Amino acid sequence: MKATLIATLLCVATLVPSCAKRHSYTLTDEFFASGRFPVPSEFRRGTASRSDVEAWASSLLGANPLACQRIDIDGDGVGEIFVSQQAHHGTGGNSHLVFQQGRRGFSYLGRLSFGSLRPIASDGSGRVRVLTSSWLGGGECMVTIQILQPDGFHAAASRVLPCGDSAADGEGGRLVRLLFETESPPPDVLRTVFGTNL
Repeated sequence: MKATLIATLLCVATLVPSCAKRHSYTLTDEFFASGRFPVPSEFRRGTASRSDVEAWASSLLGANPLACQRIDIDGDGVGEIFVSQQAHHGTGGNSHLVFQQGRRGFSYLGRLSFGSLRPIASDGSGRVRVLTSSWLGGGECMVTIQILQPDGFHAAASRVLPCGDSAADGEGGRLVRLLFETESPPPDVLRTVFGTNL
């Protein structure tokens, strides 16, 4: 599965223009305070406009300019939109709101925090999966398989691996490179890291 990565841009430059009326959303800190926040009906129905994406993301992430990436995580050739706040980026990565663009508008898929991400093949039930990595410090990364379910992304398996310069010549560093320096992680490497029950 090919991962389509686009350089970080202002959201307005990456989303399709829309003439739909923009909804208003109240600024809240619940994204960071509790991680629990209501999803507006237009995002549940998949009818949200481009302006809605920008406005709702700003209400959750803050008023600074937003950044977007398009990454095709379901293999349909259309990149899902990952919206983040540049000011919140740390050594472990950043938190993202993930949206899917459909014929009627945008729907909200869930939130993901990561430093690196690669799409991987769907599971046995056909559910979308991605592989994420976040820097933990001390030359280690948390590598996680995330599964997309109706209520968002859920960790299915996690493993701490050596990474960074200190792991350049070790087995753990080699595995991290194989997982994230290719467009799609090799299945045999996934089995080595996470076992056979994928």
